[in-house]
Amino acid sequence: MRITVVFLLLTLIVCISEITCVSQNSDAPANSHLFKGPQATARLMLASPRVDGYDVSGPQEEDAFDGIVAQLVHKDHYTRAAPGRRLMTVKERVERDIYSSKKRGALLESRRWRSLADRSAGRSFKSIVSLSSDQAAYMMTISLGTPAQDFVAIADTGSALTWLQCAPCSANNCVPQNSSLFEPRQSSSFAELSCSDVACEKFSAQNPRRTPSCKMTSTPASTCNYFYGYLDGTNTTGNLSTDVIHLQKVNGKVTDIPSFVFGCSHTSTVAVGVGLVGLGQGGVSFPSQLGSKFGDIFSYCLVNVDEAEATSPLIFGKAALSNSTGLQFTPILSVGESPYFYVDLQGISVGGQQLDIPSSVFSTEGSYFDSGTTFTLLPSQALDALGSYLSANLSFQSVKSPYADLKYCWQAQGIFDAELLGKIPTITFKFNNANYDLSFENAFISDGSTACLSIIDGGPTRADGGIRTIIGNFQQRNKHIVYDRANQRLGFVTRDCGAAVSG
Repeated sequence: MRITVVFLLLTLIVCISEITCVSQNSDAPANSHLFKGPQATARLMLASPRVDGYDVSGPQEEDAFDGIVAQLVHKDHYTRAAPGRRLMTVKERVERDIYSSKKRGALLESRRWRSLADRSAGRSFKSIVSLSSDQAAYMMTISLGTPAQDFVAIADTGSALTWLQCAPCSANNCVPQNSSLFEPRQSSSFAELSCSDVACEKFSAQNPRRTPSCKMTSTPASTCNYFYGYLDGTNTTGNLSTDVIHLQKVNGKVTDIPSFVFGCSHTSTVAVGVGLVGLGQGGVSFPSQLGSKFGDIFSYCLVNVDEAEATSPLIFGKAALSNSTGLQFTPILSVGESPYFYVDLQGISVGGQQLDIPSSVFSTEGSYFDSGTTFTLLPSQALDALGSYLSANLSFQSVKSPYADLKYCWQAQGIFDAELLGKIPTITFKFNNANYDLSFENAFISDGSTACLSIIDGGPTRADGGIRTIIGNFQQRNKHIVYDRANQRLGFVTRDCGAAVSG
């Protein structure tokens, strides 16, 4: 008989609802959380014990599906809708996501120029992430402390540090949040790092000028303070600390990892409030800290946002490769201190026809997959080559775009998406040794009257090798994306991500 595992999803309702938690036993099942208090808000969502098509409910070898799993919740998921709040129209959502994607791309270019200047001056870069709540794309639950304290924070592949707002933190020093702050004094396993601790030294070496207290004192026992700034002008300041992190295994049980390094923020101007889970590169990022135990590999499979009952699995460990059939891999490039996973985009084809785009159009520093950007950004020359080819070869009439920043649209009045799906050729991004296919649902937005190419103009390519291409999460939906850090490669294959979660 199939055993249904209850996955815990904490609800984020515009400002995150107040949550009270109790401790977990390391051998307890994943549904052992209890909620109490008049303002406690939580939703229990059922998901079958499946990982990308494999049923793991029955007996398995110990390491057959070794790993942990979390659920990524999109900002438009129904659990995040405030009671009585009007749902956004398709046009409003698209315009919001265009704006946030363009802003994130602009911040990237700003970071790039600052990084070039900082390298020559011996300074470190700032993360390019713009962290307003409207621009956060995916959330996940993070559980820390003894007893456990649970929070819903942004999950972002463009950040290298996991941090939470911690008590004490006055209203003048931290961004207001409806949930309780992390309470270090209530956790018996909490500890602050000193400047002599290995994790502090590693963070300082990789992030010069981000641990000012350790640079200004000769006392090794001094607390490892950090400053983490973002290019939109916001920042978080606090102490690098450790605590037990509670993770759900693929089989539904909870495992405890001691001495997880995170930033305990006592001053923050970052508009997201609660905090962030850093899924990027870096010595103390979430994947880096779990790497030695779970094989230094993770994956996610993003469902379509319109699948209201489904969430997106984020998997660490061998289970990330549970269904590897058809996976193609491309090497991950090394680009300085950047937290991003860069890959080499070399060209684009449509229906097997290679477009005439010089390789010099694409950034010499690589392109990257980003969970925080919604729509893909391409250099102007590449986007125009793609749009012009489609306009010349599609049987639909080109029309003026209803969106200011989606340049290429076609008449689709009275045509169902299923019909469009059969008439739109596959767009393929050609990476080094791997082809990334975009079907109609990954490449177009249809509102019943028009179908628009959901790719944004990232700007002209400059003589120095910019602009980078950003593969946004809209183009990643229903794709199994694998970050194989151990072998420095990124893999992908088309999957029905909703079926993988809901069974």
